[in-house]
Amino acid sequence: MSGLIFSILALALAVVGVGITITEELKKIRLALEKK
Repeated sequence: MSGLIFSILALALAVVGVGITITEELKKIRLALEKK
């Protein structure tokens, strides 16, 4: 049972990490486009 909870937490952390990474990349792209 605890293994399942740990798996869900790990998955949630991975999703949040990917979301933050994508957000940062989009910010860089937006700044690059605004400079043109």
